[in-house]
Amino acid sequence: MLNTIRKFTAIALLVGTAVAPVPAQSYRNYKEAQARREREIQACMRPSGVAFQKAVSKAQHNLKEAERKAQQDYSAAMHKAKTDAARSAAKKAKQEALRNAQDESRQARRAAEQARQEAEQSCRNPKQPETTKNNPPSSTAEGTLGHGPRGGNPSVRMDLRVVDETGRPVKGVKTRLWSERQSNGLLCETIHTTDALGKVLMNPIHLTKTLQLKLEAKGFEPQMIQVDPSQLDRPFMAVLQAN
Repeated sequence: MLNTIRKFTAIALLVGTAVAPVPAQSYRNYKEAQARREREIQACMRPSGVAFQKAVSKAQHNLKEAERKAQQDYSAAMHKAKTDAARSAAKKAKQEALRNAQDESRQARRAAEQARQEAEQSCRNPKQPETTKNNPPSSTAEGTLGHGPRGGNPSVRMDLRVVDETGRPVKGVKTRLWSERQSNGLLCETIHTTDALGKVLMNPIHLTKTLQLKLEAKGFEPQMIQVDPSQLDRPFMAVLQAN
């Protein structure tokens, strides 16, 4: 299990995202969830696969019908033809009809293939809700709006991303980040809820020594994470385990 945790951490470092410690059962549950997700994808894609096969069969049927009709028209024209010019025209008409039929068949197959690919893409990567004014983005294109301690500045800010074991964002996660009480007795903490993309940019808080993060969401095990403040210079990712 130690090796498994190291693998998760190594992957996170490669993509520049801090990852919270993974619970003992998480890797097995993660693999099971991945398998469930793949079954969901296959079920989602099944109608498009059936539609693709029907479209291909219809294109093949239409092509055969067009070829049969072209041959019939050619035979009828040749039967009536009295000159070489008429016979040549009948042959040319047949060839043109066959080319048109083949072009239509190829276009139908390409359209069916494109529809299948779009359906597969939609099943594998469903669109996420758009960000609104009430749900501002938690990071910029250049990086994160969160930060760890900077020089003599004792404040930190967490740019949190919460996902389930399949990597899907978790909406409505209640989050609480806090540090130890200061010498004057004040406890610095910030409480938020993740948006539809599983994100939240927390308010800055003062750091004393360490940081604790608590996550709670319906359908998931509560999670308590000890946070290394230096990790907050990147988006901080937490993985929730389903009940």
